[in-house]
Amino acid sequence: MSVGPLTCMHASAHYQSVSAMHIQRLFSASSFLDATCPLRLTALEASNRIGCLSLLDPSAAWFVLSASETSPIASYAIVSASRGVRLSPHMDASAARDLAQHLLTLHDLPDFDSVSGTPESVQGFALGRGHCTQDDVLYRLGELQPPMETLGVLALATAEHTALLTAWYVTFVRECFGVDEPEDKALAFISRGITRQALYLWVVDGSVVGFGGVAPPVTTDETTVYMLGPIFTAPKARGTGFGKALTAAMSATLLEARPTPHAIVTLYADSKNPASNAAYKAIGFVAIERDVTYELRDAP
Repeated sequence: MSVGPLTCMHASAHYQSVSAMHIQRLFSASSFLDATCPLRLTALEASNRIGCLSLLDPSAAWFVLSASETSPIASYAIVSASRGVRLSPHMDASAARDLAQHLLTLHDLPDFDSVSGTPESVQGFALGRGHCTQDDVLYRLGELQPPMETLGVLALATAEHTALLTAWYVTFVRECFGVDEPEDKALAFISRGITRQALYLWVVDGSVVGFGGVAPPVTTDETTVYMLGPIFTAPKARGTGFGKALTAAMSATLLEARPTPHAIVTLYADSKNPASNAAYKAIGFVAIERDVTYELRDAP
């Protein structure tokens, strides 16, 4: 699948209606993204993960919720085997609970064992099951403040960096999420990023000391939204400001290359990692909202 920028355009949406709960299932990323475009425009930063995931996972299942069959869409969600259930920032606990009960009646969905979104919606969806495994803060770049006098330059990753970045990505996943990413999946992630020219390096005196990535941009008529991540500094190079410099340089590069009059740069940081949160704030990122992930388990 060729992945490129998504443009929010008007097109006919083909979907299956479930009128009893006013939940509609859509069967393509394009119909889902078109149907949710007006609502996503009201929360571009917080809805960006769903937009990116729709671009990356054509096997996902998409849902939109409304008060009635004729009412405007009020919230939306995506179900993905790789990322679980992702709830829109507009969804309240009651709607999330209705969606969870509806999904239990379907037998052709991707397998999922987690749900993510705002704390309110995730707790509503979980129906008393599961526990929180990730508590993140969503940041939006305000006025960029690059660090002064930090050594290094930004460079685009190429195929020759595949082995190094694959190993670093495995370390990143282990440090951030406490799981061991299979090497083949890590390699696939890095290879896709290099092919998309979406992985950047921070190079000091000829040596690569860190790398960062950017998800497929989600674009409206006026604004392009970029989501950074992962951001990784080699263990021996930490505490030097290289991570801040890398993040700032990536942000500046993306803002300069934007295809629209306006651009937004976002990223997520673990709320329990004060060092990373302080680093992002220092270069101009501002906290927007919390985003949590629950691992689901069967009710006893």
